[in-house]
Amino acid sequence: MIRLLPLVFALAASAAHAQAYPDRPVRLVVPFQAGGAVDATSRIVAEKLAESLRQPVVVENRVGAGGTLGSAQVAKAPADGYTLLFGVLGPIGLAPSLYSKLPYDPVADFAPVALIATYPNTLLISRSAPFKSVKELIAAARANPGAISYATGGSGTILHLSAELFSKMAGIKMTHIPYKGGLAAMPDVLAGRVPVLFANIGLAVPHVNSDKIAVLATTGTAKARFPLLPNVPTLAEAADLKGYETYDWFGILAPAGTPQPVVTQLNRSIMQLIETPEVRKKLADQGAQIERRTAPEFGEFIKAEIAKWAEVIKFSGAKLD
Repeated sequence: MIRLLPLVFALAASAAHAQAYPDRPVRLVVPFQAGGAVDATSRIVAEKLAESLRQPVVVENRVGAGGTLGSAQVAKAPADGYTLLFGVLGPIGLAPSLYSKLPYDPVADFAPVALIATYPNTLLISRSAPFKSVKELIAAARANPGAISYATGGSGTILHLSAELFSKMAGIKMTHIPYKGGLAAMPDVLAGRVPVLFANIGLAVPHVNSDKIAVLATTGTAKARFPLLPNVPTLAEAADLKGYETYDWFGILAPAGTPQPVVTQLNRSIMQLIETPEVRKKLADQGAQIERRTAPEFGEFIKAEIAKWAEVIKFSGAKLD
């Protein structure tokens, strides 16, 4: 009986913490700049989560090192549920293979709370390009390996890696031209100086009916077309690439060791808020597709993403240090 006392006390303390939680403001660390797409989405979630928790949820932008700076800060924070991370694919799923040294372990140092949404990226071409479809692009690239260039918002991004996976599965070779963001690449694509662009969904939607750019495909699931672009096929569909699927994602993580009742409470609150019509519409308008997963399911999802992208990053040769 004496040996059981520490466990009993620990469980009692955990239960008491959960009953009191939260009794003060919660900090949500966003590892990217204010005003960007990630920041805007985090504020939609923070506003409604605050209503559910009945405490302020304060968004704090911690920018640097591709999102790894803010992520590391949360990994080292007290595991009490009052510091959370707005986690995205880059610093969680890609960084382990892009950096030789990372100041945190994305699996061991975090308690997954909830996956909120995924969103695909897109393949665009200049209207002046000699190819007008994905299959024509593949044929042209096979005929002239390396001659066709493609732009992305930067090396090691999901856009770059989506293009590399596409090239590998299609058996082609293209030349990567990285820019500092998709918007920076757009003038050269509009002018036809770079014929291909892999861009996020938000950048593509305004150009659906453009006379200078064509949206050829999305990179999402082959099961269904993307609601914001119902007339645009997926790459898997357009190129007969069975199994091709890439997307960005975001969710909430806490420091490892956060009491399980707190994680469960947060997951429940987040699952409820993403079901509200207001939040669903706001996220859909930004191109996000709602996900519903338990905390353990989110944890398995993260592990699968790390493994998947490790292989892609290896053959792409991408490194950020």
